Amino acid sequence: MSWYEQPTILKRITPSFDYVFLDESGTITDLAATRKKLLRNESIDIRNQIFVLNSTFLTSKNLKVLYLNFNNLKNKYFKSNKVILHATEIDNKKGVFNINDEKFKLFTTELNDIIIATPFYQHATGINKTDYIRKYYLNEEFIPSELIQIIYKKHFMKLEHMLKKIDRSAILVIEASSDPKMDKKILKLFVDLRIKKRLVYCAKLYYTKKTAKVYPAGNELVDLTAKPIYKIFQNMEFIQLLKKFYKFNIEASSSLEYFDEKIKKPAIVLKQSRAADKQPRS
Repeated sequence: MSWYEQPTILKRITPSFDYVFLDESGTITDLAATRKKLLRNESIDIRNQIFVLNSTFLTSKNLKVLYLNFNNLKNKYFKSNKVILHATEIDNKKGVFNINDEKFKLFTTELNDIIIATPFYQHATGINKTDYIRKYYLNEEFIPSELIQIIYKKHFMKLEHMLKKIDRSAILVIEASSDPKMDKKILKLFVDLRIKKRLVYCAKLYYTKKTAKVYPAGNELVDLTAKPIYKIFQNMEFIQLLKKFYKFNIEASSSLEYFDEKIKKPAIVLKQSRAADKQPRS
C-alpha cells in the first residue's frame, strides 16, 4: 500500500530528498485520565503535565553528514554503529551508555559538538495538559483525540510555512506511537490537508520506530533536541521571566509555540464520522 493509505514504516532514505523528523516528548494520550485526576483534586507531577511535539528539518546533504558523524561517534565509543542515540537512555546511562564517568563526559561533549555543528531548523509545539484542562475543560467534556489532531495540524502548518519560506519540499518522518489508531488519524489529517492543498511543501508522511530496519539519524537528532525544549516547558517560572524581562512572546514565536487555545466548534471531524452521521438510523 502507498504511504497515504495507512501508516507506513520508512524503508529507506532517499538521498535527493530533504526531511523533517518529528517526535513526541511526554504523553498526550492520557488527557481523559488527567482530567479525571484533576476532578478528584489529585496532584500531578510536573513531568506528567508537559507534552511537546518536536521537529527538525534537515537538507539531504546535512542529513548525510549527520549520519556519518553519528556513526563515527558510535564506532569510537561503542564499537558499533547500530547503537541508537536516545536522550533518556543517555541521561540514565542505560545499556551501552553505562560507561565510566570520564569516557561518558567525553562522549556527551562530542555528541553535543556534533549537534551544535549540524545545520537544521527546529520547531516545537508544547502544552501543559493540566493548565489547559483546568482553563477550558475541567467542567466541560471534550474529545481528547480532537485536541491531539489540532496540535498536529498547527505543527504541520508551521512546517509548511517554514518550507515555503525557504522553497524546499520535504518528507515528514514521525516516530510511531503506542497507539496505532492515533497514528492513523494523524496520517489521515495530513492527507486531508494535502488534498485541500493546505500542505504542498510537506510532501509525504512516513512513520519509523526503533525496531525498524531503517532508523534515520534525523530521528535520533529530533529526540536529543526535544529534551532541552521539554525542560523549558516544564519550567513555567522561566517562561514567565522570558516574557517579563525579555519581552519574548513565546506564543507568537514561529519556532517555539506554547499551545493555549480552546477547541473551536465545530472541532476536527474525520470524514468517516461525517459519513457515519449521514447513515439512516434504525
